[in-house]
This record gives sequence, C-alpha cells and structure tokens, in this order.
Amino acid sequence: EAVVASQTEAICYEATQLGTATFHSSFAPEEALIVVDELQRSRQTGIILADDLHLVYLLTPLFNLPFVSDWMTYLRIFTSLPDIRQLIGTRIGISPSYLQRRGQGGSKKIPGKSEAESIRVERFTLRFYVSLALSELIHENSIWNVSRRYQFPRGDLQTLMQSSSSFARMMVSFCQHMEWHSLAVLLSDYVKRLGFGVKPEIIPLVEVRGVRAARARALYSAGYRSVRSLANARPEDIVRAIPKLGTFGLHTAKMIISSARKLLEDKAGELRREAEEMLNEGREEII
Repeated sequence: EAVVASQTEAICYEATQLGTATFHSSFAPEEALIVVDELQRSRQTGIILADDLHLVYLLTPLFNLPFVSDWMTYLRIFTSLPDIRQLIGTRIGISPSYLQRRGQGGSKKIPGKSEAESIRVERFTLRFYVSLALSELIHENSIWNVSRRYQFPRGDLQTLMQSSSSFARMMVSFCQHMEWHSLAVLLSDYVKRLGFGVKPEIIPLVEVRGVRAARARALYSAGYRSVRSLANARPEDIVRAIPKLGTFGLHTAKMIISSARKLLEDKAGELRREAEEMLNEGREEII
C-alpha cells in the first residue's frame, strides 16, 4: 500500500489479490505472472491426480534448472513413459515432434511462433523433464540412478531438491493468498517430500536429526513408524534395524533416540504455546 500526496488530493494505492499473493510468497513480479498463468491454465484444464507427476511439475522451479544435454534421450524417456504420465505431459504441452526437432539440432525458436511463445515452450518442456527426475527422487529411487538416467550431475540434483522444496513453500503461500485453498492443501504435502526425497510415510522419521532417507526406510521396515517409537526405542534395537551404522553404531543409535526425544519436546512446546495463545485470545474476547 502506498500513498501519493498532491496539491489537490491524496491517492491511496491498494495491492490487488495477485499483488498480495506475490508479496507474501516472495515471488518476483515476473515469476508471479508466470505462476498465475500456469495455475489458471491447470485449474481450467484439470490437474491429473492419478499420478503425482503433475503436482511435482507445478512445484518445479521456473528458472536455474539443469540443462537437457541430450534431447533424444528426453524423447526416448518420454515415449517410454506409462500412458498416464504421457497424458500429463501432453496436458502440459509436451510435443514429441518438438523433442525430435531439438534432438536433430533444431533451435529454440519454433517456426511460425513468436519469440515469447518459443521461450514459454522451452521453459515448460525443460521443467517437465526436470519434474520427471524429481518424481523419481521422491519415490526414493537412487540419486545415482536418476543422475545416470537423466544425465544430470548428482550435485545438481541435490541442489534441485532443496530449491524445489523452497519453491513449493512459495507456491503454497501464493495459492493460500489467492484463496485457492484446495490446491494449496494438495501442494503442501510435497514441501518436505521434495526436500528429503522420500515417500510420505517416512517424513516423520527423516525430520529426526541423524536419520536420512535410507536410514528412515530401514527403521520404517523394522516397525518404527513414528518419532515417538524412536524416542522409546533401545539403542541396540536401532543398531539391529539399521545394519550399516558402522563402528560407532551404538553411539549413533543413542544420538538418534536423543534427537527423537528432543523433537517430541519441541513439538509439545509448540502445541502448549498455541494452546496458551488461543486461551488468551478467548479471554480477550470475553472481556
């Protein structure tokens, strides 16, 4: 909001809903315009929920993505996708003929299309390829295998997971302030999955310090399904559950248990503070 004074009157400028969403999500204005255009297109044509690829695509950052090093590899991967994933790609706008033309050395500029439209096609085509890699990572496929399949350096994939998680938070905030609440709920489930590269059932475990994806999966398979179950575990049981803890296995197990207890205490403290705030607000309304 801004006020501009003149000799005759004061003019008050108020942010539009899009402006408010842009501000609170921390998107740059040009990013927000791309995001709102894409989300409106998706809401009109329909988001395919039979596979999580469509949502992952929406949460793939707009810029600073790894480059496609081999467009024919992209074409081969796309044409070998399950039907539902090819349908998602087609809904987004992916064209096998475009991939083939780029694989044969064609330029970014599409014959008969404007420069702006060619840039838009290039952007969503690259984002879709990156979203395929991200989708494999959040299904706990090895980063080594994903790197080899999509020809992205492992370091780039690790950076991409973190940037996608941050972008997802921004997208959720943007949707909330645009009052697209159902979409915000759908997208919010992927914030932590993208950051950790895991399936949803082990998210509580990877939030414990010292427990990454592989350890979390081993613990989950051994019956540890919650932070509380870790907090109540015995060190020797944790060592048996995670066979590759190494020489300092018992020490690491104790650290995991301690971290789980600390996490529970922190969450309990947050709940107490929220309860106190609600009680205080209730008292103020009564008064």
